[in-house]
Amino acid sequence: MNAKKYNIEFLYQPLEDKELIKKSKLIKTQKYTMGAITSRGTNKLRKLNQDYSAIAAHPRNENLAFMVIADGKSDSIKSELASQILVEELSSWFTRLSKTYINNPMILEPMLLGELRNLNLRLHQSNNNKGIETSFALAVKGKKETFIANVGNCRCYTINNDEITMQTTDDLRWYAYNSRSLITPDEVKFLIGKDFLERTIGGQDNSKRHFEPFTQIISNKNYDSLILTTHGVTDVLDSTDLKKIVKDKDVEEVLDNIIYDSIYSKPKQTPEKLLNKFEKIHYKNMLIAETVPGSCNATAIVYKKTK
Repeated sequence: MNAKKYNIEFLYQPLEDKELIKKSKLIKTQKYTMGAITSRGTNKLRKLNQDYSAIAAHPRNENLAFMVIADGKSDSIKSELASQILVEELSSWFTRLSKTYINNPMILEPMLLGELRNLNLRLHQSNNNKGIETSFALAVKGKKETFIANVGNCRCYTINNDEITMQTTDDLRWYAYNSRSLITPDEVKFLIGKDFLERTIGGQDNSKRHFEPFTQIISNKNYDSLILTTHGVTDVLDSTDLKKIVKDKDVEEVLDNIIYDSIYSKPKQTPEKLLNKFEKIHYKNMLIAETVPGSCNATAIVYKKTK
């Protein structure tokens, strides 16, 4: 497809790329600015970059926006291809949608779920029916409301005034056996099994059960900024870190700071409070000692309303 014709900016960085960081071109309208950034990280042992992302403005109304970010499952063969297929096909799907559908979440939701289920089946049937898997987060901004969906550990945050809210959920294997109340999303980075996913797209067979991503609809009045991330960002940065980075800065500077801090910030020690809580239930050996900035591919999308 002709990405320029439809005002889509794709972002992917092969590991052989000599640059450490790559950015998409910003998409600017009178009402918002959005952009994407990625880094292959500093871990020279990594053999693949499994992150892929895109931002798009609708060809018939530039104020309708689309953001999608994908991060291939680390133990899935060709997961980088799964990320690419998902991002490119959903971006194309968005540009073909009627403005009426985008502006009506009650119509948009079943249409998007149908598209995701078809993608899930296709990815599952790839690689001789062994499947290729990825996680993702996306946001479709209509005239009055924004539709958000995710599977895996890609996240979407909203910032409203001085409050940051995680609008997605993590599909970690940890939660299949333990209560979500035991560890907060900001503390997940200290889990040894933080990258073990219970659900992905491409990892389930539609003939056995429906593929159901986490979804929700939020009013556009309830946020000033949106941030989508892969776990290479949130394995290092807390939600409070992201909030500080976004405050009073333009989108380009925000993108630079998110990725720079994901690579070069000082490692964070596992909080004493979390260590004590896990020691009481004999889970202390399931925690790492500190974070490792730059060890993973890291990708972020930022959308910010024009004041």
